[in-house]
Amino acid sequence: MAFASAGSTSPERATTYHNQAVNMLIPILDGPIKTLDENVLAAIVLLRGAEELSDVDLGTHLFGGAQLLRATSGFAAAGGLGEAASWIILRQSIYLSLTRSQPLYISLDCYRQSRAFYNVDGASLANRATFLCAQVLIYAFGVGEGAPGRNVDEWDMLNEHADEWYRSRPKEMCAFWVEDTGDRSAFPSAWMTRPAHVIAYQLYYMARLLLSLFNPRLMEPSFAIILQRRQAEEQILTNLRMVIGLSISHTANFSASFHARHVLEACGHYLKEPGEQKEALAFLRGLQIRGDPRAESIAEKLKTTWGRFSSESIESLVAPIVL
Repeated sequence: MAFASAGSTSPERATTYHNQAVNMLIPILDGPIKTLDENVLAAIVLLRGAEELSDVDLGTHLFGGAQLLRATSGFAAAGGLGEAASWIILRQSIYLSLTRSQPLYISLDCYRQSRAFYNVDGASLANRATFLCAQVLIYAFGVGEGAPGRNVDEWDMLNEHADEWYRSRPKEMCAFWVEDTGDRSAFPSAWMTRPAHVIAYQLYYMARLLLSLFNPRLMEPSFAIILQRRQAEEQILTNLRMVIGLSISHTANFSASFHARHVLEACGHYLKEPGEQKEALAFLRGLQIRGDPRAESIAEKLKTTWGRFSSESIESLVAPIVL
């Protein structure tokens, strides 16, 4: 009920349900480890979801979920509700790491025995892309208290993992329509047959974006590197556009919209074209109408950032929403 009420017109109701749920969970979490089953993990996932839709995201429930996974590490490979909840917690950790440029809360060790690395269904492919994205974030920001190494060999390995994920896609996972929409949209259209495939591709493009952003070779001082940095910025933009375009192409997929919201919060300043900025703001206004309380603040920050690079009136970027 707390999750269902989050982002609604009654924040007081959401707070009431949230507090009731927390009061029920605290004695369970303080009890024996054997009582911490998949239902507890799923409850934490839902509370974290409600936290993500709140005005102030402290990451409290994400920390609790990470602690639970460390205490009972078998969930991610157990199948069923426990495994599904484990992967959602990892994605939730990715969102916070991405938007705050901070280390992941969660160690990846408990995920390595998951059947997602052997199965070829849509959910497994999405989970493998989630794992890849988490690996790149660990490379960029570290995990827990550990500082990132960012050496060239590790970057090359992660880049090869991204190539392998893309090469290993089954035929049915390929988009059946991709186009540059030109006048109709500033972002590319890509139509997928299943929601899990949309999520998988978005996480793949997020990993690609981060690899371009944190390429250690671009830190070398030389004139040749300047050109490579410009090429890397184009790669960042290409991947950013694909994440947003996939969301706009699948408006009913709320998780896809969430991914686009997060990459706009973290990397939206790379959008320099007025048409892209205008449509990104329209997208965020759409999320606000659907009950996302943080979409407005993200839009305001982007307008401020873009205003530093353009003399054009920012107010002219705001377009009416077609629902």
